[in-house]
Amino acid sequence: MTCHPSAERHAELLARYCVPGMGDLSVVGSLLSTILERLDTSRALSPEEKQYLRDKGLFGLCDFVERLEATGKADYGTLRGPVERRDRLREERRLRRQYGIGHFERHDKWRLMKILRQVDRGGRLTDDDVLWLSERELFSDALRCAFHEHEAKHHLARFDEGGDPWEAVNASSHFRKAGSPSDALAVLGRVALDSCGDAHLRSAVCATQGGALRDLGRLHEAVASAERAHGFDPRSFHPCTLLGALHYELDQRAEGGAWFAKAVERGAKPESIDHELRSILRRATGTHREQMKRHLLALDPERYQWVRDVDQGRNGARGHRPRGRT
Repeated sequence: MTCHPSAERHAELLARYCVPGMGDLSVVGSLLSTILERLDTSRALSPEEKQYLRDKGLFGLCDFVERLEATGKADYGTLRGPVERRDRLREERRLRRQYGIGHFERHDKWRLMKILRQVDRGGRLTDDDVLWLSERELFSDALRCAFHEHEAKHHLARFDEGGDPWEAVNASSHFRKAGSPSDALAVLGRVALDSCGDAHLRSAVCATQGGALRDLGRLHEAVASAERAHGFDPRSFHPCTLLGALHYELDQRAEGGAWFAKAVERGAKPESIDHELRSILRRATGTHREQMKRHLLALDPERYQWVRDVDQGRNGARGHRPRGRT
């Protein structure tokens, strides 16, 4: 009478000899189960048993048995190698699919996969990693979102530990870039603005809050928050840029232009203003869209020549990709 191994023992043998799931052929009590038990105890198989392994396509296990019988040494590496390669390729395909990675150069594969595994484990990226991805156009939207989500959680943990309001601002900024403006508002709601003696800090809190409100479509509340930010730090261009964008979105182009001009006077780059305008115009619809196009072309037809290309989905004169909102 054949003594079948226990389910636990059978699972152990399947793993040790790298046998894939084969349905009824690999269950406890099957012929394969008996063969694996005999191999593990006697370290040899009959010709019929080896032929059975070949018939079932377990060629790697056949090679293992032949080496074992010839040398007396169990080289489990010969079994694990193909399995590990298969698992690695499966993982790489999953990571590429999950993070939206298409074509890349072969010599970049090692570092790219190292970065994707790091992100997938919830780890942070270095500035060098971000630069490397950006230079190779591998910083996909999904990967960028995961990066900002991890950064947000990092700064939130630091805020929880030490209570530094700047950490709350940083966490909120990253939450916004990760597409989670509600989380950004929740973090900022924990900052006691009256206890922030630094006017620049108060301004940053209000400006970041205004940006999150803008993301949520609460434009009038966003304007009020941005105006508070400007009141706390009139020299900062960030509230001015935000107010310019908000007024354009509210179809108040004269006010928007005036705030954008103030932003440039305070140090904002004209390119960043143009980026905001491109982003707003792409999202605009109907009459608002057409009026904004005519307005920009009337202001400066050379500077805003990219307006004519927006309907074709082009990025404009310099081809910059949109990277979020102010």
